[in-house]
Order: sequence, then C-alpha cells, then structure tokens
Amino acid sequence: MTASDNLDKEPFEALELFWRKGGAVFTLGFFLGVLLWLTSFALTGDEEPWDGNFLYYCSALFFMGVAAALPNPRKFWLAPIGLYAGQVIYIVVAMPLGPFFLVG
Repeated sequence: MTASDNLDKEPFEALELFWRKGGAVFTLGFFLGVLLWLTSFALTGDEEPWDGNFLYYCSALFFMGVAAALPNPRKFWLAPIGLYAGQVIYIVVAMPLGPFFLVG
C-alpha cells in the first residue's frame, strides 16, 4: 500500500464518518424544511404553511421527518432538528421581518 492509496481513501472515509454520525439525517432534514416552505404556496395557496390547511403542515412535518431519518434510523432525532433549522433559516433569509415575526 502506498501513500497515494491512503489519499484515495480519505474522502470516502470522511463521507462514511459523516454518514455514520448522522450528518446526512440533519442535512436532509434541513433541506426538506426549506422545501416545505418553498412548496407551501403552490400546495396550499398561502405563503406560510401553517396558514393553510394545518393538517397539511403537521403531516408534511411528520412524513418529511420520517424521510430524513431513513439514511440513519439510529440518529432519527436529528431529522426534526434539521427540519426546524431549515424552516428558521428560510424564514429569516426569505421572508420580510416585521414587528411580529416571532409569532408568525
């Protein structure tokens, strides 16, 4: 085994470590949280997901959380954290902040 063999393995080892530690679950949850807000207007007709059909928002959170936890079910608890982090970042970046932004 040469030094170049180790260099070829290092990126894959880092990816495997990321996968095992639950980074994939959090990242997928994060992007699904953003996707929930991006598709909200098209699916409900309202700008905020909870302003439309509340059942849509609750069921979307549940099913997106399950989907985000599929890569590493032992780290399922990272999925809702990623979902909510994605939503918060989307709200702060894409929504106009008014005096009542904390209440929705």
